[in-house]
Amino acid sequence: MCLRTYSLMRIFYTIVFVYIFIVGLLVGYSVIAPDARPSSSTLTTAQPTIPGILDLSEETSNKSDIPRKREESPPTYKEKVPNWDNITTVPLFSDEVINPHPFSFTIANRDACFRRNDTGDGIFLVILVKCRLNETYDRQQIRQTWGGVTQVLGQRTLTMFLVGQSTDPATNRKLRDEDNDHHDFIQEDFIDAYHNMTHKTIMGLKWVATFCPQASYVLSIDSDMTLNIYNLVVRLTQMPRTSFAEGNLRVDPRPHRKRESKWYTPYEMYPEPSYAPFLNGACYAMSGDVASSVYRESVHVRFLQWDDVFVGLVMKRLGVEPKLSPLYEQFLAVRVALRHGIGKGLRHNTYKVNEYVIKTWRNIVGKNLREQYETPTYVLALLLFNACFISAVFICCSIYIYTTADWEKTETLRV
Repeated sequence: MCLRTYSLMRIFYTIVFVYIFIVGLLVGYSVIAPDARPSSSTLTTAQPTIPGILDLSEETSNKSDIPRKREESPPTYKEKVPNWDNITTVPLFSDEVINPHPFSFTIANRDACFRRNDTGDGIFLVILVKCRLNETYDRQQIRQTWGGVTQVLGQRTLTMFLVGQSTDPATNRKLRDEDNDHHDFIQEDFIDAYHNMTHKTIMGLKWVATFCPQASYVLSIDSDMTLNIYNLVVRLTQMPRTSFAEGNLRVDPRPHRKRESKWYTPYEMYPEPSYAPFLNGACYAMSGDVASSVYRESVHVRFLQWDDVFVGLVMKRLGVEPKLSPLYEQFLAVRVALRHGIGKGLRHNTYKVNEYVIKTWRNIVGKNLREQYETPTYVLALLLFNACFISAVFICCSIYIYTTADWEKTETLRV
């Protein structure tokens, strides 16, 4: 074989091998990379894997974490209960601190964002679930569905449960045992009661501002909701990263003045004829900067025990205009709501989890989560086309080269 033919073959095969190598790298990076195919715990039902967790008593250095001399004795909360006489005499807004948050973390899980953020990527979404101490089955159902998801479309997510404390030591021990298993609780030293919902909400925002300030978005949600976390992340990726808040917007709502109402609000508590626009507390989202700002600015707004109304007042002081989106709180059948929206209210689970809701969630949302990691059909078609193209070129060029070599050999023999 002459030098010219050999050089032509070497150039051709080099180009083919380089092309195949580049295509292989691209396919490996985009299709079969480790992050592209997470474990099943990332997709649907399994609980998040959290390695290397210290015992709760050693995990935090807050004064409230130090064991008391009499472990069985419930703490004294009298000094923590708001003094309504003082609160109703202060202005609605003030540059002075008129509404301090005088509570300390008893369960912090302060490294939760770092444990979930082991790849170096930022946390995209923190979900704060407001729940009661005894809502064990609600939490179990959440962990088996949207609360067990840690990544959507390449965006990291984290779900944490917000609780207060009980005056019953056995209930507190049971909660700590549950946290030792799952490490997904946030708790401060106030009584877990309906009139402390504002404290619970501010506690969650305080946790985000302190331990997870890199979060792009925060979702506040009740424990009796189900969530299409896939649709939520898709929507948030299209939203502004700052000064953003949306949900079921209430505009010009009137305070309840009747004593028999669950939300009875006397004039002494709130003298204005209407509230500031606010997002209904069942489910709403906000950007990370708004979440942190609401916590820091809350000390300058008069306390109200209606957490969503209070957050609306703080947003008004901040100049944040909440937006309306009916997707966050739908009044439709579970299957329809999960297909087309984000949030859907349910009943609390008293005796067991709701298997129908879990199955429906897996069939709709879980399917979307699984499909995002499957190789698209067009990618397979493109790979097949490339393989056929390379094979055809390889065969044609080989035939040409060897034909040319035979012709050159014949010409050489004639000479």
